[in-house]
Amino acid sequence: MIITAGRQEVQAAITQAAQGLPAHPANPVHAGMLISASPSGIALTAGDGDVIFTAQLDVIPEVPGKVILPGRMLADISGYFTGEEVSIDCSGSRAEIISGRSRFSLSLAPGDQYPSWDIPGETGLITVDAQSFAAAVKQVSPAASRTSAVLRTIRLTPGDGKLFLAATNHSALGVTSLGEGVPDYPPALVPVSVMERFARVVPEGDLSLGWDDSLISMSVPGLQVISRQVQGKYPEWQKITAQEPGLSATVNVKEMAKAVRMASVVAGDDRIEFCFAGGGMMTVRAQGSSGSSQEEIPSGYEGDAALFLLGAQLVLEGLAGCPGETVQLKFTEPRKAVYFRDGTYVWMVQPRRELKEETDGKP
Repeated sequence: MIITAGRQEVQAAITQAAQGLPAHPANPVHAGMLISASPSGIALTAGDGDVIFTAQLDVIPEVPGKVILPGRMLADISGYFTGEEVSIDCSGSRAEIISGRSRFSLSLAPGDQYPSWDIPGETGLITVDAQSFAAAVKQVSPAASRTSAVLRTIRLTPGDGKLFLAATNHSALGVTSLGEGVPDYPPALVPVSVMERFARVVPEGDLSLGWDDSLISMSVPGLQVISRQVQGKYPEWQKITAQEPGLSATVNVKEMAKAVRMASVVAGDDRIEFCFAGGGMMTVRAQGSSGSSQEEIPSGYEGDAALFLLGAQLVLEGLAGCPGETVQLKFTEPRKAVYFRDGTYVWMVQPRRELKEETDGKP
């Protein structure tokens, strides 16, 4: 098998496929990257049994074939290709790779040793903009749990003509939507790690999503990802976001993020107080063992006094997802959730319980 293709195209395909490589492969074959060359083009594939990334090169190989190369090593050395083209010769006992002044020799294994995957049916086939989808994943993924198997996911929910993405860890909830004319279908639970890796390398274009009861396929020209779904009962996030709090304030995203970071220097992630006391201002303050901080931010709030104790990291993650310059904060009372709303984006944060014991919810 001999492949010759442009350096940038080869590097991009290797980077995309390498997102499927597991950090600690349970099966040694999953440490490899499958290179498949056929008259229709070249495919680079890597996976771990639960997810598989396949990148396409629109190049007709000189000699077809199928081999497995060391995946992580191939990804690492691809950054050192120097020529305009890359030649990969797998016709011998080793893969000989040449690009400009760079030459490498890698071990190889027969390609028929690599496990095959079934492509899921077209149940729930949806088309959205790939870059908008990647941005939506980045908005909500910080809210996903890193411990619970069911909550260590992003829930895809088609409905009301849009595709909703939701993630939660019970302390925070992130929700956003995209697309137009999306048909109604049953939801899917996709591992957040798969979604994050896909969002890092997805190219521009139309993204097609399709899933059945067990697998989901995400395809954009040049890249396809197939992942197993997670099974389990997910919280009814629609009921949570439908609870519209009565009080609201509007703050500048950058100003609030700066105040929270300043407070976290003093108090770490804990004990960041957000005080609404009328006069159109919000005060972010913190008291640590070695010092304190306080900063006022215009908010337009004129209601009754309210004080919230929120985790700095959850607040900063919510602000990072805001697409605009300002965000609306909505709440009812100090012991209930605070909502960050910016267009279709919603981020909900639960206050720390200590506030009730120490202040009984009063500033």
